[in-house]
Amino acid sequence: MTDHQANADLSLDPRSAIPLLKWVWRSYFRAALMPLLLVEVVFVIIYLTANHLATQENIETVRTIATDELRRIAQREAVAIQKQLEAISQSTDLFRRQTARILQIPFEPDKDERKRYAYSPDGVYYTTQDNGGSALFYSGAVPVGAEQREKVWRTVQLDPLMRDLRQTHPLVVQVYLNTHDSLNRIYPYFNVLGHYQPKLDIPQFNFYYEADAQHNPQRGVVWTDVYVDPAGQGWMVSSIAPVYRENFLEGVIGLDVTVATIANTILNLAIPWQGYGLLVSKTGTLLALPSAGEADWNLRELTTHAYTDYIRQDTFKPEEFNIDRRPAFAPVRARPEGVAPLELNGPQLAAWATVPETGWKLVVMVREANIHAQANQLGHRLFMIGLWMIGGIILFYGIFFAVLYRRARLMASIIAQPLEVVDNLVERIGQGDYQQQVPNFKVRELQKTAICLVAMGKQLGVANGQLR
Repeated sequence: MTDHQANADLSLDPRSAIPLLKWVWRSYFRAALMPLLLVEVVFVIIYLTANHLATQENIETVRTIATDELRRIAQREAVAIQKQLEAISQSTDLFRRQTARILQIPFEPDKDERKRYAYSPDGVYYTTQDNGGSALFYSGAVPVGAEQREKVWRTVQLDPLMRDLRQTHPLVVQVYLNTHDSLNRIYPYFNVLGHYQPKLDIPQFNFYYEADAQHNPQRGVVWTDVYVDPAGQGWMVSSIAPVYRENFLEGVIGLDVTVATIANTILNLAIPWQGYGLLVSKTGTLLALPSAGEADWNLRELTTHAYTDYIRQDTFKPEEFNIDRRPAFAPVRARPEGVAPLELNGPQLAAWATVPETGWKLVVMVREANIHAQANQLGHRLFMIGLWMIGGIILFYGIFFAVLYRRARLMASIIAQPLEVVDNLVERIGQGDYQQQVPNFKVRELQKTAICLVAMGKQLGVANGQLR
C-alpha cells in the first residue's frame, strides 16, 4: 500500500458509517421482519378479497333464489286469485241465467211486498223500507207505468238468489240487476233515494255498457275496470253479464267487489323480504294497492269516495294510478308473466303473472336491498373480522418489533462492548503501552482477536526495545 492510499484510508470520516445497532436492526428487519410482514399483508389481502368475492357470490345466489321464489309466488297467487274470481264469474253466469228465466215468468207479490213501494215527486219508483230483501230504484228516465211495475214484480223473485250469492261469496259486497230502462234492483238494501239521482240513465255507466253487444259480443261474463259505485260502496270492480231476451239486451246483472276488499283479502299475501302484491287491470290501472306499497308509489289507495253529490257519470281512477305512465313498468306491460328489476323509489325486483279469468296481472314487489340484506350482513361481519385481524396483526407486530428491537440492542451491545475494549486496547498499544492484559469476551472470535492483539503488542514492545 502506498503512502497516498494509507493517507486516504485514514482520511475517511467514521461518522459516515452506521452504528452497529442500526446495522443489526436493519439486518433483522430485512431478513426476518419484511418477509413475515409481507406474508401477513398478502394473507389479509387474500382474506378481504375472498370475503368480497364470497359476498358478491352470496348476493347473486340469494338474488337467483329470490327471483325463482318471487316467480313461484306470483304464479301461485295468480292461480289462487283466478279460482276466487272464477267462482264469482260462475255465480255471475248463474245469476244471469236465472234472471233471464225469471223475467219471463209473471209474478204477483204479497201485500206486504207491494206496500213497500212508492213513487217520489220526481217519478222515481222505489222501495221505502227494508224487509230483509233487496232495494229497488226505477229512475223514471222511462215513465214507470203498469208494464214497468209488472217487471218490478217479476224481479222480486230474484231476492232469495241475490241474498244467497251475497252471503256465500266473502268478496262480494252487493248483487244487482240493471235494465235497459234504468231499473236497478240491488242487494243488500239501502236508501236508494239518498244515492241515486232521479231520471238516472243507467245504461250510460260502464257497469252496464261494458256488457252490451258492442263491448261483449260473446255475451259472456266480463270484469269492469275500477270505478266509483253510485250505490255508495266507494271504489270497486264488477263481474257483469248481459241478460238477453232473444237478441234484445234486457239488462245487465253484476256482482261487486270493492277495492278495499281486494286489498285486504286478495292482496293479503305472505311475501318474504317485506314485499307486497298489487293488481293491475288490462288497461294498466292499479286495481288495488296495499298500504305497504303506498310510499313506493307516492299514492294513497282509493277505497272510499266522498258522496257529496249524486254520481251522474262514470268516475274512474286518476291517471296517476296507471302504470303506463311509468316507463320502468314496460316489461310488466309487454309480457304476460316474468321477473325483472325496475326502479320505483329505489331498486326493486318485480315478478308478475296474469290472471286468465280477467286478464289482470298480479305483481309482486320486493326491494333489492331487503333481498341482499342477509348476504350484506354476512359480508359486513366477515369484513369486521378482517378489521379485527388487521388490528390484531398491528398489535402483534408492535409488540414483536419492540421485543426484536430490544434483542437487537442486546446483540449490538454484546458485539459493540468488546469492540470498544479492543479499540482501547489497540489505542494503548499504539501509544506505546505494549504490555496489555487479555480481556475476557463471550464471543470466541472476539476473544481470539484480543489474544492476537495482546501478543502483537508484546512483540512490538520487544522489537521496540531491541531497536532502542
